[in-house]
Amino acid sequence: MERNNFPLSTLAGRVLDSLGTPITAASVQIGPCSALTDTSGFYSITNVPIGTHTLVCSKAGYQVLTNVVTIPGCIQNDLVLTPSGQDTAPRLEILSGATNGQIVLSWVAAQGKTYQLQYKTNLSQPSWIDISIPMTGNSTVLSATNDAGPDPQRFYSVRQQ
Repeated sequence: MERNNFPLSTLAGRVLDSLGTPITAASVQIGPCSALTDTSGFYSITNVPIGTHTLVCSKAGYQVLTNVVTIPGCIQNDLVLTPSGQDTAPRLEILSGATNGQIVLSWVAAQGKTYQLQYKTNLSQPSWIDISIPMTGNSTVLSATNDAGPDPQRFYSVRQQ
């Protein structure tokens, strides 16, 4: 495809967080062309002029990602966004299920923010129980192991302090 006698291409890929979870409704812009990601984090931008461009990816609650990309033809460019740490609630992931009562939990942590892992055995309990000492983020993933003990169920929360 060509526009004004300049060859055009397509740029496609996915936008993910550092745990590999798709980010929905992230904006991906390259020059005058842009797209929003779908529920799978997928985007596709057509009619991109071949050449070197600045690509900007953004989503509320995440740091803006800016990359210089060269478009030689139809390419795939997957992007990873980092939480901005502003008004972003951490999302807890279970890395591995209970093995001998041990559960490994992780979450994306913003640089310099402090987090407290907590649990309840019943959601009607008035307060959460702290599991560990507060941990400070380093712009990657924080993890903690918890011994669920004899509790038949536990509800986990990670609180940004």
